[in-house]
Parts: sequence; structure tokens; C-alpha cells
Amino acid sequence: MKKLMGEIENWSEKYDITFQFWKNNNTVYIEVDLVDLFESGGHEKPINAVYEALNWIYTKNRTPFKDRVSFNVVCDVCGNDSVIEAPSMGRNCNSCNPI
Repeated sequence: MKKLMGEIENWSEKYDITFQFWKNNNTVYIEVDLVDLFESGGHEKPINAVYEALNWIYTKNRTPFKDRVSFNVVCDVCGNDSVIEAPSMGRNCNSCNPI
């Protein structure tokens, strides 16, 4: 988590990133100069809101995969660490949930 929050801090130079952590309803807001760019809520765990924020930032900035912080997400079904889907799409590897 420390690594992920460090990455959020790095991107805070470009974006205003706000998290609201509530029991089973965690939300992230991203804006620039009071213009809302992204909002994602209803996450069961706070870490999922952090994943969503970084996923959006990486996608919008076309950050190469080699330069992204690894989420270290494992498959909910088999435990494999080759999960590449966004956390909001479920955490199953391609073997358990082929695209």
C-alpha cells in the first residue's frame, strides 16, 4: 500500500486526487483546477479505490506498463498473480475468466 500511495503522491503534482473511505463504500475523485475528470465509488475496500485511481491515471496518460506500479492483485478463484483486468471488472486471471 505504501508503494501505491507513493505513486498517488507523484501524480498529485498533475491532478487533485481525493479519497473518501467509508465502510463498504469507498470513493475516489480526480480533478484539475476544479474540473471533475473522474469519479469511481462504491468500492468495498479502500485499496480498490486506489487501484481505480491509478488505472485511470495510467490509461489517460498512456503510461507504459513497464513504468506502472504493480498492483500485485491475485485471482480470486485460483490465486494466480497474472490478473490484468481492472479491479472493477473482477479479479480473475485469464485462465479462470478468459476474455
